[in-house]
Amino acid sequence: MTLPLKNENEMDKMKTEKNMKNPDVEIIVHNGISCPKKSPWPKKSAIITFIPWPFIVLMAVYILAKTSILMLGVWSAAFLLFAIPLRYLICAPCPYYGQSCSTIMGKVVPFVFKNRPGTPLALGLWLDIVSFTVLLIIPIPYAWNIGGVGLTAAWVGVFLIFLFALPIYGCHYCPFTYCPIGKAGRGLARWFHGTT
Repeated sequence: MTLPLKNENEMDKMKTEKNMKNPDVEIIVHNGISCPKKSPWPKKSAIITFIPWPFIVLMAVYILAKTSILMLGVWSAAFLLFAIPLRYLICAPCPYYGQSCSTIMGKVVPFVFKNRPGTPLALGLWLDIVSFTVLLIIPIPYAWNIGGVGLTAAWVGVFLIFLFALPIYGCHYCPFTYCPIGKAGRGLARWFHGTT
């Protein structure tokens, strides 16, 4: 009989204990969390979580170019801040730097930033949430103005595809229990994968 886990810290402890019993899995500690040294994500994770992004960018450019060049500039600046400086805060210090991870950035960041081992990730992870929110919200009123319910639903829908793909193919495998995205994401992933 399997008892449900009480919390994520207990899950992390059990994963670590399981990995400790497996001599083939080398464990490291990052920000107080025990992690496998080798990336826990399957290679498909990065591909699946990337697929919505070209649609997100193209739709935002279409919506904002037709309605407000100023807001297109604001959205583009927000996207560039998300795509570059936030990767410095999240990806460069990650123990999986240069390895396949939940996004394509694990393999891309080494071309842009040097590894910063031991640096905390928490600030960058919280700023990721702010970025997702800003990138989602800016086009909504403009989508409504030019396309009504249909275009607005399409815009929100394509963004939600990413926000569902990330926990299912990213958070599900991630050992960072302190991640604010992962706290909710792991619950969704456990539901999707049929695990407790």
